[in-house]
Amino acid sequence: MSTHARDRLSLVLVVLVGAGLLAGGAWYARLLAPLVDPAIVVLLTTAVVALAFAGGRGFLRTAAALDPARPSTPVLERLVGDLAARTRMARPRLAFDDSRLARAVANVGAVEMGPGTATIVFTEQVVADLEAGRFDPRALRGVVLHELGHLYHDHSYQRLWMSIGERLVRVAALSAAVAVPVSSEARAALEARPELGLAVIAGPLVAASVMGLVARAQETQADAFAVRHAAGRELLDYLHWMLNDLGPLIRLDRSGVPSDPAERAAIRSGLERLIAEAEAAADQERADFLRLALAAVVEHEREASLTPEARAVARLGRLFRGLALAWLGVLPAARTHPSVEDRISRIGAELGESAT
Repeated sequence: MSTHARDRLSLVLVVLVGAGLLAGGAWYARLLAPLVDPAIVVLLTTAVVALAFAGGRGFLRTAAALDPARPSTPVLERLVGDLAARTRMARPRLAFDDSRLARAVANVGAVEMGPGTATIVFTEQVVADLEAGRFDPRALRGVVLHELGHLYHDHSYQRLWMSIGERLVRVAALSAAVAVPVSSEARAALEARPELGLAVIAGPLVAASVMGLVARAQETQADAFAVRHAAGRELLDYLHWMLNDLGPLIRLDRSGVPSDPAERAAIRSGLERLIAEAEAAADQERADFLRLALAAVVEHEREASLTPEARAVARLGRLFRGLALAWLGVLPAARTHPSVEDRISRIGAELGESAT
C-alpha cells in the first residue's frame, strides 16, 4: 500500500473512531438518564470542549517566541525553516515553554488550533541541553520532523474531534457520580438499577482506552513521517539520548516504582545522578522536580519495612489512586504513548538496523 493510501486510510479510521465515540457518548448519556439529565450532560460537554479549544488558542497566543539573543534560536529557526521547505509545509511558528515541567524535561511539541496557528514548542530544558552541547543539533532534525508529522496529519484537530465523544462519556459519568450523593431521586434510581453504578465506573475507562490507542497510533504515524523524510537515523539518535539521559524518569513515569529491588536501585541511582547534575549546573528547579520523583522511590522502599498487611493496604491504595486518575482522565503522556524503547525498536526495524 502506498504512503498516500495509508494516510487516507488512517484519516478515514480517525473519522470513524470519532463518530463511534460520539455515538457511544450519546448512548451512554441516555443510559445514565435515570441519574442525570442528558440535556445537562450535553450542555456541560459543549462548554468543556469549547473551553478546551479556547484554552488551546489562548496558550498559542501567549506562548513566548524564542529569545533572539540566545545562541540556539538561529539554529532552531534555520532547522525548522529548512525542514518545512523540504516537506512542502507552511513554516510553523516557533514558541518557548519555560513552565516548571519544561525546565525539567527536554521535549518538543506541536499544536494547531485553527488556521495559521501551527506552532512547534521547545521546552527550556531542550534549549538548555542544546546550548550546553548535550546532544548533536542534527539529532533535532528527527524530532522536528516528528512534530511536523503531527501538523501534517492534523493530529490536533483529530484529537479535538475524538475528544467530543470521550468528554461526553466523562462528563456524564462525573455528573452521575455527583448526583447520587446529593439527589434522592438519583439514589433511588441507582438502587433500582445497580448496573448503572458499574456503567459509571467503566464508561470513562473504556473511552480513555480508545483515546490511548489513538494517541499511540498518532505517535507511530509521526515517527513514520520522520522516517519517510530520511530522518529516522537522527530520530533514533535523539531517542537513544533521551533514554540514556532521562531513562530513570521515563521508566518511573511510565511504569511506576518497580517492585524488583535491583530495578528500583537502578532508578534511584539514576535519579540521584540527574539531581547532582542539575545542582552542579545551578538548575535548582530541575533538581527539585527530580527530587519529587526520587521521593516516590524512597516511599516505596519504606514500605518494605512494613508488615505484609500494611504493604497490601499501601499497594491497594496506589491501585485505587491510579484507577481514579485514569477515570478522571489525568494520565501522563507516557502511559498513553508508545514507550521510548518500543519506538527505538520499531524505527530501528524500519531502517533495517539494530535497535540497540
